[in-house]
Amino acid sequence: MEERYGKAGLLQKLRTDVFGRPLYFFDALPSTNDYAAGISCGAGEGTLVVADAQTAGRGSGGRSWFSPPGAGIWMSLVLIPPVEPRRIRELTLLAAYSITVTLRKKYSVPAMLKWPNDILLNGKKLGGVLADAAAVEDRVRYVVLGLGLNVHTQEFPPELEGIAASLCGECGGSFDRAAIIADFLETLEAEYTAWLKAGSLTSIIDDCNALLVHRGRNVRLVKREGERTVLSLGINAQGELQVQEPGGVIRAVSIGEVSLRGLTGY
Repeated sequence: MEERYGKAGLLQKLRTDVFGRPLYFFDALPSTNDYAAGISCGAGEGTLVVADAQTAGRGSGGRSWFSPPGAGIWMSLVLIPPVEPRRIRELTLLAAYSITVTLRKKYSVPAMLKWPNDILLNGKKLGGVLADAAAVEDRVRYVVLGLGLNVHTQEFPPELEGIAASLCGECGGSFDRAAIIADFLETLEAEYTAWLKAGSLTSIIDDCNALLVHRGRNVRLVKREGERTVLSLGINAQGELQVQEPGGVIRAVSIGEVSLRGLTGY
């Protein structure tokens, strides 16, 4: 049975030094990412926005995100990393990796990564990360990392049936959303600190590749002008996906350059 979901319960469970402090909690927002971006000028690093429901939640590619009340984790974290704007894309993968390993290690949920920002469970989409950012020349003004994770959802809209998954729907039992957020933020804070120190994703790349659901498989790279089948080889230290073209040429593709789809299923 989940404890009462709210600001007090979240603060009680937090074990971080910076992430989640301060914390804003709402019964409903149009979008936690939009709200976090709106307060980013006055917000410090680690500011967290959580809503029990979103009325205009966003996923990657401008798609809407199903975010009903009582059903999932809809949250956004403000970061101000002292890095070049080109490295913002690495944070998307860092966050997706952090929630995946949190679910695996803390809750024995066999979650997997789908490059660059999706969390899969039993071949279906359990959650995703959306990064919104602003930069001025060579300086990052802010990055808003949004996480959507289906926890208690039992029924999805028709267009998501067979594609989306929830923790309770796939694993049974009950999950405490506040505890998951606290565990995720603890993992992410440690990985973020290591990322800043290392200057790349080197420390997590082997683990990321071990969790990469499409590694060693043929996938479809989808671009506006069309799609093609390539072999997924794995992720490099810059968060790019290395693929082998049909002719044998190996190249790296960046977040935002293409969408990735399996040949069968999601």
